Amino acid sequence: MQRRVPGMFAAGLAVYLRSTAPLNRVGSVGLWSFAALLVAGYGASMGSPPPSVTAMASGALGMWLFVAWAAWFDQARIAR
Repeated sequence: MQRRVPGMFAAGLAVYLRSTAPLNRVGSVGLWSFAALLVAGYGASMGSPPPSVTAMASGALGMWLFVAWAAWFDQARIAR
């Protein structure tokens, strides 16, 4: 199961890249930095579990920033 996750992420990213094009630098740099952070987060999740419930809750709430970030760079991309 764990081996399929990177493949699914790569396939989803490939579909997104083929169906959209950047309008400006935000649309390209924002996307690639977001993808890099998601890959780094996936790698970090393979380590030990969070030290406390508070740390886990803080991390989960912080994930809402990812939604705003994705909306920001997606507005700088256009459908092909």
